[in-house]
Amino acid sequence: MARDPTKFHHGKDAALVAALLFPESPSPERALPAQTWEDWQQPSRPISLDEEVTKLIRRTRAPAMRSQQELQGLGVSCPYYTARLYTLHAVYQASMAVEDIIRDRTQTAPRLKDMAERAARLSRDLRAFAKDHNNWTLAPLPGPYSERPDDQAINQVLGPSSAAFRDIEKAADGLDLVHTFALSRKERIAPPNRNGDVWGIAFATHLGYLWHLLTGKEPSSSSTIFIRFVEQAFISLGGERDAWESQIRTAIENVEARPEWDRFDRLEKAPDPPGTSYITLDDMKARWGRSANAWERDVREAYEQAQNGSEIALRLLALSYAKAGKKGKAFIESLGWRPSPAVRQQFDDDNA
Repeated sequence: MARDPTKFHHGKDAALVAALLFPESPSPERALPAQTWEDWQQPSRPISLDEEVTKLIRRTRAPAMRSQQELQGLGVSCPYYTARLYTLHAVYQASMAVEDIIRDRTQTAPRLKDMAERAARLSRDLRAFAKDHNNWTLAPLPGPYSERPDDQAINQVLGPSSAAFRDIEKAADGLDLVHTFALSRKERIAPPNRNGDVWGIAFATHLGYLWHLLTGKEPSSSSTIFIRFVEQAFISLGGERDAWESQIRTAIENVEARPEWDRFDRLEKAPDPPGTSYITLDDMKARWGRSANAWERDVREAYEQAQNGSEIALRLLALSYAKAGKKGKAFIESLGWRPSPAVRQQFDDDNA
């Protein structure tokens, strides 16, 4: 009996998922699946997802597959291989999303609630203290027997104690900020009415990135072609679900609420906001005192994790490329990873 794809674990089931999507050459865990067919030719052992790729290639009106030249410019040599690989990545991300939401609701949200409550309580106590007391009470003023005031002794107390009371006010202001940020963060990760199919929404979101990469078009919850694309990707994993409109609609709403630079075209752009500055490899070595060998080891590890579907590792790899000088870029490219022309141009512009 086939396993439910929504129960796949991003780590221990990685090889199983790869075998489902690449039946011609199931790969060991953490290895990049091999392409055993010619570029732009449907594999001899097609999976359901391949059929949808073929339909996009044959379509003569939008949404249709980008031209071979366009996709090559974006780093895609074979749409069948890219579709399978990014579906593998979508499963990884969907599994991670489920773990994240469980952790957020059971661990992070309660901690944020406690942080907000304690920050508010401490702020109230500090402000009440500052209101009820002042630093003059601490000053060694003359007593009841008319001794002369010791101005030096008084100032030695008033100066530091005045600064201390100002620090108390600043601390209260800081606690107010902590309270506000904690509540905002808690509401974002665990809003009171947030329910739904976390795995399905994450899966549809990442297939939306793939869809835009292949077609140049935004995914739509009313597009039967995109809905079928998601359905067949799921079926390729052994799934049997046939209703995806709700998950796709939520995924689109979530992405549309993001900044312009982090939408469905994210695979065609640099991974950071416009205007992000980068330092060169030489700057990195001088600042952090890291040797070239250590840097290459870290980059190689990020590359291996990125091939296994880690989006975080992919972003680290892209960032390392952006920061690298000519030798560093050449080393990363020698591993088999290259940014698309659009990403390369943004790196060059930002470093100009």
